[in-house]
Amino acid sequence: MKCALCREEIQGEPFKYKGKDYCCQACAFEASVRIGSMCGSSATVEAGMRYQRGLTEAREEIRMAQTIAIDGPVAVGKSSVGKSLAARLGYNFVDTGAMYRALTWKALQLGIDPNDERKVPELAGRMQLEIAPDSASTSGYRVLLDGRDVTSDIRAPAVEAAVSFVSRIPEVRRKLVARQREMAGRGKVVMVGRDIGTIVLPGADLKVFLTASPEQRAVRRYKELEQSGKVVDCESVLRELKARDTIDSTREDSPLKPAPDARTIDTSDLSLEQVVDRVYELARNAKCSSKRLPTE
Repeated sequence: MKCALCREEIQGEPFKYKGKDYCCQACAFEASVRIGSMCGSSATVEAGMRYQRGLTEAREEIRMAQTIAIDGPVAVGKSSVGKSLAARLGYNFVDTGAMYRALTWKALQLGIDPNDERKVPELAGRMQLEIAPDSASTSGYRVLLDGRDVTSDIRAPAVEAAVSFVSRIPEVRRKLVARQREMAGRGKVVMVGRDIGTIVLPGADLKVFLTASPEQRAVRRYKELEQSGKVVDCESVLRELKARDTIDSTREDSPLKPAPDARTIDTSDLSLEQVVDRVYELARNAKCSSKRLPTE
């Protein structure tokens, strides 16, 4: 038995409409639109249009990137962009930098040298870390470390100055990357960091690399720290930022660099909303990857 519209062989129970058999609901509704248009049945035409709108929305969902990786240097706006984009898409948001800062804060609290390649990985392995969505927080999430809310603590200047030393330890990165991949495996996600597109999620549907000049990033970080009540000066912020850029881009394990297929966006002259709009458009036109997320 062949479909009355597309003439393909009907597999299974046919869809019936106006005494004819169709292979699928799409063909049945297409026929209803054609017949309705000829006989003037507005109800039939509207039913077909509703179905077509449903197909359009379904195709849009399929086309939308499901895993989005956003990388870039310190204070380029990754977290702000990622948080806003995730909210617009209804996705989970993961700031991997918060994980390294939380570990750094814990090490400093315990008097552990951030360069200690034995004690710091051990601490990473036993700490209980949770990043939970929180719309009331300026960051968009809460960081709970061993049951304590350290969301504000991990932004302290001492943590910012030491986090690059902690994050360049290979065993630390191995442990935290495993946690990050597990988070991404839970579903639709926007993940930000410095090695998401290259190491953590190389099979991400969309990879974005944000850039801006060191001076502009220093001003952004200065304002951020000032608003949180921390006393700093812009020159020292710029020096520390440049030092972190050097460490992050030259470390042997997972250096900061764009993935070969990443889309680079210079945020220097763009507002937050403009950057989010650009990434959103890239996400809308991305085709979901069939590649599986790495597990090792």
